[in-house]
Amino acid sequence: IQGLVTLQDLLEAITGEFKTPSVDDSWAVQRQDGSWLLDGLIPLPELKDRLGFAAAPEEELGRYNTLSGMVMLLLGRVPHTGDIAKWQGWQFEIVDMDKHRIDKVLASQLPEKAKDDGEAHSGGPGDSR
Repeated sequence: IQGLVTLQDLLEAITGEFKTPSVDDSWAVQRQDGSWLLDGLIPLPELKDRLGFAAAPEEELGRYNTLSGMVMLLLGRVPHTGDIAKWQGWQFEIVDMDKHRIDKVLASQLPEKAKDDGEAHSGGPGDSR
């Protein structure tokens, strides 16, 4: 239709073009210290792109499709808030759970010295490490 002006057209003419919120923007936020706050439901391809992974653990087996699934595979169980999984020089800390679903994960690169430490451990209350 030619010649039709919508309310959105008028508002954009006054205030500038609106940016439509993108789902991709909500998956991952890089923090000032270089760490990433990630949604547990971030798809594996998006996670690999954001963090620069060539591959993910046991990816070829197709056992998971999201960051949450990857963290559960690394831990070998359903995690709790505060649990930490380490893989390939990265640390994945569970910072928020929604019942039994991983909601938010803080991913940060480990210093060179710590990269050879264990694969996963629990950092929750009662952990003696």
